Amino acid sequence: MKAKKIVLNYNMEFNYTIIGFSTSLKSFRFIHFLNQSLNVGFRKFPDMSSYNLKGEELSTDFYYYYDDTKKNQWFTFSHKSHQDEYLIPKYKNLDFFLFIDDIVEKHYLDKLLKNLRTIKSLQFVNMIDPKTINGINLIYSDIELHVVDFFREKNESKHLW
Repeated sequence: MKAKKIVLNYNMEFNYTIIGFSTSLKSFRFIHFLNQSLNVGFRKFPDMSSYNLKGEELSTDFYYYYDDTKKNQWFTFSHKSHQDEYLIPKYKNLDFFLFIDDIVEKHYLDKLLKNLRTIKSLQFVNMIDPKTINGINLIYSDIELHVVDFFREKNESKHLW
């Protein structure tokens, strides 16, 4: 009997935009300049736990912003973990990532990148194609779970009394 070969065609849908940054700034200074340049309000969340492709748990600085006008979430995290490992080894030259929970229109993205490039302490700012990152959906899932857990815990703490 001849074996059949089944081919699965799977098209990944990415409903987010990723921007990568290279800078020598510490995370709190980077976020300060990001908030100033974009007129946004990132705030510090507890460190995010994620897993690298080897299955090792890594924790990184994590910042969150909700854009009321566009009704989307923005996540920024340091690329190098507290364990001195990179979440995305392919991009070792990048220090931070910004995920926008939406596909950003080209004219808005161009304006956003132009504003980001005015930050003097940034050596590199560019959009990253999610298709080029192995395991990006796993990292994005970790981000979403981290935010959900934070708001769930915050909501539960309100109802303690």
